[in-house]
Amino acid sequence: ICQNAVVQLDANGMGSVTASDIDNGSTDACGIASLMLDVAAFGCAEVGMNTVTLTVTDENSNVSMCTATVTVEDNVAPTALCLNTTVELGPNGAYILQEEDVYDAAGSSDNCGIASIVFDPVTFDCDDLGQVFVSGVTIEDELGNSSSCTANILVEEGSSLAAPWYEAKVGDSPGTSAGYSPCTGGGAFSLEAGGLNPINGPQDNLGSILQTVCGDVSITAQVSDVANGYAGLVIRESTAAGSRYVGLYTAGSSIYRRESRAMPNGPKQAALYMGSTAGWMRLERQGNLVRLYRSFNGVQFQLLTQVFINLPACADIGLAVFSIRPGQDGTATFTNVSLAGAGPALKGAVVPANHLGLKEGEPLDAPGMFLESLSGSSVLPSQAKVYPNPARGQFTLELGSPLEAEATVVLRDQLGRAVGTKRLEPGQAQSVWDVSALPSGVYLLQWYGQEGAAASLRILVE
Repeated sequence: ICQNAVVQLDANGMGSVTASDIDNGSTDACGIASLMLDVAAFGCAEVGMNTVTLTVTDENSNVSMCTATVTVEDNVAPTALCLNTTVELGPNGAYILQEEDVYDAAGSSDNCGIASIVFDPVTFDCDDLGQVFVSGVTIEDELGNSSSCTANILVEEGSSLAAPWYEAKVGDSPGTSAGYSPCTGGGAFSLEAGGLNPINGPQDNLGSILQTVCGDVSITAQVSDVANGYAGLVIRESTAAGSRYVGLYTAGSSIYRRESRAMPNGPKQAALYMGSTAGWMRLERQGNLVRLYRSFNGVQFQLLTQVFINLPACADIGLAVFSIRPGQDGTATFTNVSLAGAGPALKGAVVPANHLGLKEGEPLDAPGMFLESLSGSSVLPSQAKVYPNPARGQFTLELGSPLEAEATVVLRDQLGRAVGTKRLEPGQAQSVWDVSALPSGVYLLQWYGQEGAAASLRILVE
């Protein structure tokens, strides 16, 4: 005689019955020798109703059988584990929460397997920076048993560059590192590089954030937080050191530095210009003509200079930083970066008519903006000079010959204010000046002899 039974699966997904569980009082006149079930063990695959057969054998080997229904049930809830995590906003200033961010798949389990995972793929943006959010996850098995957990999510700002921007090191520039903060100033690029790039030397060492653009194009940016070097805009035929390029840089002061190289591995041309401490600049390519602009407000731009240079149809354009202090990385922040006017590739990148009449690599400066060229021969008077120029920490005034009478030398800033004064004695031929405490910028060194102001020399303090 059989009876039905119910089996509960355990945490391992296993359950069992015995013959005595199914036997409902079987008897025999001579006694029962054995009770045997054809199926005694059950697993997840047997959840539901299962037919089993009980075989009863008496002492004389007489056999009788009956059947019963064994109902296998799984009432064990899954184990749900969540992950506390930190997510970073992408270059677009957003992040869509992913299942793997909050759900611990390795730690979660169910005796018969997890059938579904439910979570809210919430989107975070710049308004959520620095905040911790709670996200819930619910898992369910095939039988509808469920369990939930919660995760704490900290939202931070990412720093990865968005394609097609890429980080590039030109020449010997250790420590080059680039990043992008989507929530800072409407989007801010940061750039650091240890490459030294003296204004009078042939070196071509810098760190850059570039993209390759074909055709006519312009790039605009506001440069700030410049330290230990120069930062600005550049367009290059390639990232190989010594390649053709035009660049406009600022040291964070009102002095702008233009550089260009017209021929591969040829000489570097450089000059200084009055600019704006606001740090706004624009580089514009039209065929083989590159124009450089500055602005005090980012709306009205004034032409500084323009360079005729034979660039390929597709060139690398973007942001650049280099150092002027050995052992110290140049750093800068670039905001309000925009790229516009990228057109089709130019046929051979040739300007049909050079209406400016420029030789290749020759700059044409805007009136009133040019300070002095720092490549080629010195522009200082032959009877007096300062060195080094640019100066870092100190410079020497060399008069060329001993003074016949005493004189006074005054160092003035761009507003005409005296920031240093020295009295020179008869017979003195040089004077050393400490400028380590002065901010970067252009200064005027005025020599007052017996007849008043006799000479004025410009010097750049970095």
